[in-house]
Parts: sequence; C-alpha cells; structure tokens
Amino acid sequence: SMFDMPKDYDALKACAFELRPWRKGPFQLGELMIDSEWQCQIKWDRLVSSIDMVDKTILDIGCGNGYYLYRCLEKKARFALGLDPHLLYYYQFFLIQAFMPKLSLALLPLGWEDTRGLRSIFDYVICLGVLYHEKDPHALLKRLYHLIRDQGEVILETLILADDGENVLVPKDRYACMKNVFHIPTLSVLKQWVAMADFSSFEVVDIALTTVNEQRSTQWSSDHSLINFLDPNDLSKTIEGYPAPVRAMVKIS
Repeated sequence: SMFDMPKDYDALKACAFELRPWRKGPFQLGELMIDSEWQCQIKWDRLVSSIDMVDKTILDIGCGNGYYLYRCLEKKARFALGLDPHLLYYYQFFLIQAFMPKLSLALLPLGWEDTRGLRSIFDYVICLGVLYHEKDPHALLKRLYHLIRDQGEVILETLILADDGENVLVPKDRYACMKNVFHIPTLSVLKQWVAMADFSSFEVVDIALTTVNEQRSTQWSSDHSLINFLDPNDLSKTIEGYPAPVRAMVKIS
C-alpha cells in the first residue's frame, strides 16, 4: 500500500489528523469517527432521490476524498471514477481505502481539464461545487457534455442567486470568504449557459440554502466554517454583504 497503516487507534487517529482539513465525510473507520466540515449525507440524500445508479458508470469531477464514490457503490453502481487535483484529498482517499473491501472505484489526482482523453462512456457525471470556481464556466459545461454517453446525464450543483432575474453575481474579491468564486448566476442564466453547451434538458432536482448544520467547523476541518462566513447580524448575507449561499442541483442531458 501507499503507506503502512498504523495498527492501533491512537496512531491511526494521529495519521488521519495529519491529513486535515477533512472537507467531505463523515467517515467511520473502525472505531475512528472522522467528522468532516460538510455533512455530505445531506447533499447525497438530495442527489440520490432523483437517479437510479444500479449497474451505472459514474464520474465524479471535483470528488474531494471520494466520499460520494462510496455512496454510489452502495447504490450498486458498476464503476465510479473520481477526479480531484488536490493531493491532500488523494491521500485522504488512500487512508479510507485501507479500510474498504476491494470496490470498483478509483480516484485520480486530475482536474476536469485533464479529461480530454476520456471517452463519452459515463451514464452519470456528477459535478458538485465546481462551476463557480471556474473563470470560464462555459468550458467546463462543454466538457461535461462530452463526457456523458448518448442517454447519459450530468448532475450539476452550483451556487445560484435566488432571484428571478437574468443576473450574474461577480464577487469583487471573496464570496463567503472563498477565493476564486467567479460567477454566481440566477437559475434562468444557468439554464441559458447549459443550453449554450448543447444540453437540451434541464431539470431542477433541489434548491437549498446552505445551513450551519450542513457545513460547520469540527476538530477535523478548520476553525472557520459557514457561521464565520456569514454576517453575524444578518445570516441572509455573507460577511462581504452578498446574498448567503444558495445551491441549486440540476439534472441536465
């Protein structure tokens, strides 16, 4: 294996603790509970209600440590491939893998730009929380379109502006303390972007205000989380004065 697994609980905990922050999870590894910043089971429940994964081939772009890959396999997916360019998450994945039986999943430390060699074979491409980090959201959407097979679908989740207009928020510096947030469109603008990338169907799976129950600080993540990124006097706004994070999950094909 990539590294020798520690044999006792304290050594394992110390090893896992070195790999902070744990953004995605939670994970129960033997007796060790890794309580991640995001309670990903909440997002998973939104996602899984709208798709049947049995015998399907799935690609998760921006998969972090691979949390959702395991959930896909639990739903009887045939194969799940995750891509994430951050090496820390790749190491977290290796730690988790050491506790898992042999499953038909894999994770590669690559970004979506590195997928040009992949053929259009995926039944589902999952892309959660990536689009707003892209300077060119159109390039990502076009890439997603080329990764699904003929009857395939993309499950896309991104920040949106919760109003009916044709607006796109372009944060000046940071958004909810996040660097690299470039475009937050309304749902109708997102629908236009999706159509520009040749998708013909657009179905809203879920729209949710991100709560401090779903994203919060733990000893396994970092000292700051959503509660610190919102205006303490008005939780409907970010600390910078923008509308608080609302996420739309859409199914496109």
